[in-house]
Amino acid sequence: MVRFRPFPNVGIVQLRDEADRFMVECLGTHLPGSKAACPPVNVWEQEGEFLVEVDVPGYRNEEIEIGVMGSELTLKGLRTDPSAEGVNYLRRERTNNEFARTLRLPVDVDVDNVSATLENGVLRVILPKAVSMRPRKVEVKGASQQ
Repeated sequence: MVRFRPFPNVGIVQLRDEADRFMVECLGTHLPGSKAACPPVNVWEQEGEFLVEVDVPGYRNEEIEIGVMGSELTLKGLRTDPSAEGVNYLRRERTNNEFARTLRLPVDVDVDNVSATLENGVLRVILPKAVSMRPRKVEVKGASQQ
């Protein structure tokens, strides 16, 4: 009798990585607890701009990287644990934590005027729409006004 192995050449780590990849591609999020788990994000649109808020408690400004290209916003973070060497932990649940996430916005943004602030564990990114993407009011002139 041969043991049934549904994934004969895949180790548990590889299987988790594949499941995580599936979650990102299909649902836009990572598996809870994965090393690249993403913090929660809110995105909304106001006249002429998009606003993004991300919960990043415990992160410092220098541990967060923001990139913008066209209509894509990329957020990355790496929190390091400055623990003392030689410490014998009785319990350790806080470890280095990293995330990476790319958000697609409906239109291009003005990459030169993107701003971000970090306050009380909340990262707030303001992304002005590209000038060519903003609604513009066009004055209608009569035939005699030309």
